[in-house]
Amino acid sequence: MRRSVPRRQPNAPGGRPHRVRVQLTDAELATLQVRAAAENLTLSHYLARAALDAPDLSNRAVALELSGARWTVAQVGSDLHRIAEHAQAGRYDAAVHDKVTGRVAEVMEVLHTALARYAGGGTLRS
Repeated sequence: MRRSVPRRQPNAPGGRPHRVRVQLTDAELATLQVRAAAENLTLSHYLARAALDAPDLSNRAVALELSGARWTVAQVGSDLHRIAEHAQAGRYDAAVHDKVTGRVAEVMEVLHTALARYAGGGTLRS
């Protein structure tokens, strides 16, 4: 069986005159070579594609926003449980209900904003 030659990057106008030196351990190099071979790419093509296709580091901010929203959702869940318990016992508290409803709206806005940013600035429909 003939092994195919790894695909090179397509030609770019003006060529690719810049070189970048990357220092790797033997294990890191071996891992990258295996991954490049698995996709039938040269190591250079694989590294360029992996780096350019990777999410922007600014997505860390989105992750932090989502992490905060997750915490708020957990609190809202606890509050909703308390509201249900009070309602079952005949002690419905409208003030607690309004507080929780407000928090749900807040967390939905945080999620909407973060997910819209993650989706590349597009608008999300609720």
